[in-house]
Amino acid sequence: MKPRELENLIQDFLDGSLAEEKLETLQHELRHNPEARDLYRDFIHLQNIIELQALTPDPLAKNIIPIDRIIQRQKRRNLSIALASAAALLIISLVTMRLFFVDPVEPASLAFQTSPGTQFTISHDESADAPLGQRLVPGSRLQIKQGSAQLRFPNGVQSIVIGPADLTLHDEEQLYLRRGVARFQVPQGAEGFTVDTPDLHIVDLGTEFGVKADPDQHDEVHVLKGHVQVTAKRLRKESTTLGKGEARRIDPVGRLHAIATQDASFPSKLPNTLPYLHWSFDRDMQVSGTHPDVPHISTSAEAPTKFVDGRLGTSLSFDGKNQHLITDWPGFSKNRPRTVSFWLKLPANEDYRATPGILGWGDRTHGNKKWKVALAPSSTSGTPRLRLSWGNIWLTATSPLATNQWQHITVTSSDLLDDFGFPQAQLYINGIQQKSSYEKQGQSPLDSPIQTSTTNLKSSPLMIGSDLFVAPKDRNLFRGQIDELYIFDGHMTTKEVKQLLKP
Repeated sequence: MKPRELENLIQDFLDGSLAEEKLETLQHELRHNPEARDLYRDFIHLQNIIELQALTPDPLAKNIIPIDRIIQRQKRRNLSIALASAAALLIISLVTMRLFFVDPVEPASLAFQTSPGTQFTISHDESADAPLGQRLVPGSRLQIKQGSAQLRFPNGVQSIVIGPADLTLHDEEQLYLRRGVARFQVPQGAEGFTVDTPDLHIVDLGTEFGVKADPDQHDEVHVLKGHVQVTAKRLRKESTTLGKGEARRIDPVGRLHAIATQDASFPSKLPNTLPYLHWSFDRDMQVSGTHPDVPHISTSAEAPTKFVDGRLGTSLSFDGKNQHLITDWPGFSKNRPRTVSFWLKLPANEDYRATPGILGWGDRTHGNKKWKVALAPSSTSGTPRLRLSWGNIWLTATSPLATNQWQHITVTSSDLLDDFGFPQAQLYINGIQQKSSYEKQGQSPLDSPIQTSTTNLKSSPLMIGSDLFVAPKDRNLFRGQIDELYIFDGHMTTKEVKQLLKP
């Protein structure tokens, strides 16, 4: 539209003489032409100035108001009413258009990433649209079978969660942790962030804190920086405010008992492997690693240890008579996936008919309640074969091990069973999966499920260089060298096993 035509339309509108069909033309122009709206505002501004001048008393005329001014004022009042009506109509039209073209508001989502080897599943509330990729929305549930995840909340909160874990996102300020070990970093401005476990209600007061939730244990909270408010959900419902360096564990009746804070149990960054425990045997027996249990584990020798040249640095040499190690770590329970790897060197001409244990844990007095890596005699020679035993079921490699040389051993088992009830496990030598066969004693595997027991009075903690007899005199001890022992919290694929051989 030409400027002059637009000016005439606006002027006619202000004069109250604009025809209805031309009013629609003017409204269309105002909606779609920014220059037309600028010109319209200029006319309104001019109209306001005229109105103010009309309302200003004439000092010369004093109280005398000419009749033509009264008529003009009435006309302008009518024009002002019409102007306000048109402006309201324009605003309503623009808002209506915005409702048609604006993008729908989506709920804030939580992004997460995982470490190598992590296995997880996500389920979403049926009432919400499932987000794409590794994201959670309110109502989403994340279950980590093994491995770790880093969560990034929309409000800036970050968390490292170690599996096995089970959590549900209520909203960006509240999380329910059924199971798992998690560290939460809460930035300034996100105070009030809340974590619930089955037994604890934890409210952040500007801090960094760790939480442990385990159906088989008592839930814990550890304050690493700042303060939190913690309340027990059980009978007594004790509540307190904790500061840096304080930690509490709930008891069965809802009291909060003070415990030592363990910062190392809560990783501050995403691990690059499955969580693990590591004994290097470089002239000491101390454990290291990324698993949350590491700070609590101690290792002792039943006899003076002997360190000799190893595959990397020094290794631990066992004489097969009285040398073996005992830890206070109970091991992974039930059918939790697990992997052990180590370097092994065997002497020649050794008698392995007693199937000495290399390492293991659990209850050996009941069927399929233990988990033990051992040596089994060969059917054709005195050279032993690699064996994994659960108790009444065992898996043995077909080919014998070598002697007088270092070889890399990996034993990994999942929580799955085959159609016959045998556990799915694999034996590797130098990164190559071995042909192996299952054997059983007594009942069918389906009648005696695989459930490693770590809490019975007769359960043995992790033992290295021995089998699991409680009485030392009954133990079948290992003779040979072990170096660089790793225990991973999870099952490994062949590709991941081969990665263990890389320096």
